[in-house]
Amino acid sequence: MRLCFSSVIITLAIVTNISAQSSSPAKRSITEKDLFDFVWIANPQLTPDGSRVAFTRVVVDEKRTGYETSIWTVATSGSESPIRFTNGKHDAQPRWSPDGKRLAFIRGGEKDDAGKPKPPQIALLSLAGGEARIVTDLPKGAANPVWSPDSKRIAFSSSTTPEDIEKAERAKNAAKPGDTPAKPSETPAKPDATKDAAHPDHDHESDVHIISRAVYRDNDEGYLDFLFTHPDFARRGVATRLYLRVESTLRAAGVPKIFTHASLAARPFFDRHGFHVDAEENVE
Repeated sequence: MRLCFSSVIITLAIVTNISAQSSSPAKRSITEKDLFDFVWIANPQLTPDGSRVAFTRVVVDEKRTGYETSIWTVATSGSESPIRFTNGKHDAQPRWSPDGKRLAFIRGGEKDDAGKPKPPQIALLSLAGGEARIVTDLPKGAANPVWSPDSKRIAFSSSTTPEDIEKAERAKNAAKPGDTPAKPSETPAKPDATKDAAHPDHDHESDVHIISRAVYRDNDEGYLDFLFTHPDFARRGVATRLYLRVESTLRAAGVPKIFTHASLAARPFFDRHGFHVDAEENVE
């Protein structure tokens, strides 16, 4: 009886184990399509009193052609779920004012009258309520806001030059309402040839914008000279697609390896693509 009983127990254990294995989902490797379901959290910023944290939430947009970023907040105590704090589709870089009354951040995605995307600008949102308002209007945008200790001013970075501002002012003045258009029977004034000759690119903005660039030396060694992506197009996969194109070109040419000199800021990008550090350099 004991032997029979033991045999039954063992058989049931084996059957139960096999049943459990068959009901569990099969594991698979991650694919590029899984990227569409990813959610990233970045740039956490504590309030001055330490009670809350604002952060940037990044997801793939509905058309799967880019990313959407929004600012969320959550209590540091962990007693509540995160809530969305801004309504824009390209809000990032939250910065609390030292007095804790306002939040500065970068808002992109706005479009001009012609439907072209405007560069990101600095926006302010009051914790007392109301909608966020844009406080900068620079031709090449603004980024990296930093509050003054008294919460009255904000320092930021921008690649805008005085010439860019003058050009933008001329364009605004030319588009002001009230200018009397030429009548159909009138002959429009001819352009000033002297002015055009002196300034061949006067008020002309090229349709060509360099958003990303990779340069490698054609010396059969595979040295990647530099990889550049315009800040307005960062974190959209542009640099990755560009690098993969360069890599495939070099592999097709029989280049055995690819190497580069990268900064610490760029190192994570190259780490993700299988690069390893041969030597470190300190530049003073």
